Amino acid sequence: MHFREILAPALAVLAVNMHSVLGSPAPVPDASQVEAGKQLRISTPESTAPPAGISLDYALHPARRAQPPTGVYLSGPKDRSAMNEQDSQADFIRKSDVGSAAPVYRKQAPAIKGITSVLDSNQQSPLNGGNPLAFKSQKHPYVPNTSLFDSSTIKLPLATNKWWQNLIVEKGVDPIHPYPYIVYCNTNSTKIGFPKFTVAPEHVTSDMSSEWELGDASGALTQRKVTNTDALGVEVTWTGSGSAQMRSRFYKGMPFQTFELKGVTPILRTTNAIINVEPVQRAVLSARNTEAQVTTDAADMPAMSKITLNDNSQWLVASKPEIKWKQNEGTLTQQGAYTGFVQLAHLGDQPQNNINVLQQYVGTYPIE
Repeated sequence: MHFREILAPALAVLAVNMHSVLGSPAPVPDASQVEAGKQLRISTPESTAPPAGISLDYALHPARRAQPPTGVYLSGPKDRSAMNEQDSQADFIRKSDVGSAAPVYRKQAPAIKGITSVLDSNQQSPLNGGNPLAFKSQKHPYVPNTSLFDSSTIKLPLATNKWWQNLIVEKGVDPIHPYPYIVYCNTNSTKIGFPKFTVAPEHVTSDMSSEWELGDASGALTQRKVTNTDALGVEVTWTGSGSAQMRSRFYKGMPFQTFELKGVTPILRTTNAIINVEPVQRAVLSARNTEAQVTTDAADMPAMSKITLNDNSQWLVASKPEIKWKQNEGTLTQQGAYTGFVQLAHLGDQPQNNINVLQQYVGTYPIE
């Protein structure tokens, strides 16, 4: 059936009723507008009676409706209390029942018996074992661990549902996901991995592959805390004996994971076997910013190495000042205390192309 066939009878009725309201003769619809076997009722001024108490002449002439018809009571602001009091006594009240000659009907919403008492906090409710139903506060099972964040810079209450909140609840050992990486922040080190997804009919899990751990070989780092946050990320600081310190800021979408080290003997460990450590030649690169053409001198660039693991993954490791890594199986170490920064980046499935891009931004990271 077409829309025209559906709407034609309704439009015909609308036209007839409009004519009846305006007081002009109602047209008779064409037989083709009525479906077979259906009857079309036509309302005319004679067959449409106005409500009780309103004259036919008043109902058919809009110009006369500026004032209420004789005998119709309209409640004003001063009558609200009386009207509400009357409405509470019955569903329908006629004005004539309370001393007026003109019948006026006011409808009261029917009471929902049995529901109001169940939800009333002052009455017994079967929803709460016969006790009054009330909204009660409930302590969340995961509360912030105050030993895991710096209360001098981070004030309670903490924002909820942050992607990094695993750092400050319970023991703070669960991972955070500054994609494309997975990060574990331990007491004296941090683990970085590239996510590996396992898909099953019931679930999808994310595990860590090509894992690196960066820490202090001397054991000087003994605690870590969340020391700052903003709308986009989180800052984590590791401290310990003396002035040893390691700091990192985690943001989603960062290609480099950057760690600022102060008085730390850096050590890099991997759960995989290191197949090859290849120095990346530093080139003079130009990058245009919004203000001027900037040329980076190769001598000012961080030192870079491309490291290949036995799972065929490749990583770019950068440092400034340069760290001369000493390899021992799956471990890279630096002799003596170091102050500077270390950056790690996974090179993806196109290592050489990605190295060319990353060289333009190596050494860049947020500092506050």
